[in-house]
Amino acid sequence: LHNFFSRCLKAKRYEELEPILHKIRAVPVTTQQVRKFHLESLFSLELNYYQLTGDYDRALALIPTIEKEDAALHAKVRKQHRFTLLFNVLTTYIYVGKYRPALTYANRILDMGSVIPQVYNMTRLLIIIIHTGLRDYDMLDAVIRSTYRNLKKQGHLFEVETIILRHLRRLGDIPDKQEQHTLLLQLRAELTRMLENAHEARALELFDFFSWIDAQIHGCTAAEKQKPAYIPPHPL
Repeated sequence: LHNFFSRCLKAKRYEELEPILHKIRAVPVTTQQVRKFHLESLFSLELNYYQLTGDYDRALALIPTIEKEDAALHAKVRKQHRFTLLFNVLTTYIYVGKYRPALTYANRILDMGSVIPQVYNMTRLLIIIIHTGLRDYDMLDAVIRSTYRNLKKQGHLFEVETIILRHLRRLGDIPDKQEQHTLLLQLRAELTRMLENAHEARALELFDFFSWIDAQIHGCTAAEKQKPAYIPPHPL
């Protein structure tokens, strides 16, 4: 069932996911092996599903269970799976505008090291997003400089990453809201242009920058600006 759920998610067969999830959830969690399986795989798939369907209430409701199980079993879970799970929690918090817990998860990911380089690099960019969301402009310049040095040290910067760093650095220097919105629209336009480059577009797959930009302009959360890929009739 788990493999089928994963395949349906990748194939965008969203209408099949809710019944499968219901069947998986019906299996009693009676052994450590089942708990470990949930922590390594199922929870990440669930969070992805809830993000795609815009069901952030269920995503947030799942996080306390994730935290409880992670505290008990993280030493037994493969690092790359835990890395991905923490990243999915991080993005969930950012999309709903909960930047303080998002920062906690971002730091946990960085503390693990570059387990998955692309995810690690994206986390560094998202820390800038978090400080921007917190209006913590005093720290922003130092965080951006540190992020740029770290990414450059690895020998390669996506053009997308350079564009994001350049615009967000300027954002903290602009007090006028209308000018900030103009800069954000410029950032959106440049990122849209990058989607035409398959190599650069890969850097945009991990996080929905477009909804975040729209949210900053309209004074809401990214979750409110996202268009769900599929809306289930109702949870089973």
